[in-house]
Amino acid sequence: MKNSKMRMLKMINRNWIWRMIAVLGMAVILSGCDPVYDHVVLTVISDPPVDGMVNSASIELTSGVVVMVKTRLLDDDGDEFSSGDSVQFVSQNSSVFKMKNGAEEREFALLAVSPGQTILEVQVDGKVKDRLDVVITEYSGF
Repeated sequence: MKNSKMRMLKMINRNWIWRMIAVLGMAVILSGCDPVYDHVVLTVISDPPVDGMVNSASIELTSGVVVMVKTRLLDDDGDEFSSGDSVQFVSQNSSVFKMKNGAEEREFALLAVSPGQTILEVQVDGKVKDRLDVVITEYSGF
């Protein structure tokens, strides 16, 4: 009788261990399902008076130019990324480049203040998630 109880306890322990492994495995799998920020898409909605370039990796404008853009944050699946907190765009050197809120949601003004280079940080929920290179060239006239 003692032998059968021991075998029963060993079997219960093995089953319990496998159940715990299965539960932990599912928890790991499900925790990885949250979308992860991937990149920002900047779409120009106003025509700058001189040539420039605005994309998800960099911004190149001429000093004195203001360009209006619409922003979209995308997750790693290519879907719209939504965040519980705020999304901010922060220039590391506001004497070279600024990004200000526009009239509509997700609309911003890119202000090329003076010649130079800087970085535009994309901050999601207070954490830097992306960095865009910004180059502002000197205006050379028409």
